[in-house]
Amino acid sequence: MEWALELVLAGLLLATFLQALRLERSLSAMKRDRGELEGLISGFKDSTRQAESGIQKLRALTDGAGRKMDAQIARSTELRQELAALMEQAERVAQRLEEHLPVSVLAREPLRAERRPSRAEENHAAEMELLAALRRRNHG
Repeated sequence: MEWALELVLAGLLLATFLQALRLERSLSAMKRDRGELEGLISGFKDSTRQAESGIQKLRALTDGAGRKMDAQIARSTELRQELAALMEQAERVAQRLEEHLPVSVLAREPLRAERRPSRAEENHAAEMELLAALRRRNHG
């Protein structure tokens, strides 16, 4: 009977040994997986830092572009106001010219029926006349 008891005890020791081997393998796998997980976490942290850096650079670029656009808008507003003032002044000069020049000077040749100048040509001619009048006024 002692022999049977020793045999049972040996069987239990063998089962314990096998269980210990299984646990050791599981622990090794967990350690290996933990190392991989730590590597993934480290990679994720690096990616997050790079993304944050990229966002900061993008913000700096957009802020700079926004400031440039604001400056351009301010400049274009100034130019628009100057142009409006010049147009008003030119209209006043044109009215004075009409008042002071004889009617024969203001009368133009009748337009030919076969070809009428385009609106752009008319505008260009009017601009040239206005510029000439402004030059005469400034120099004379």
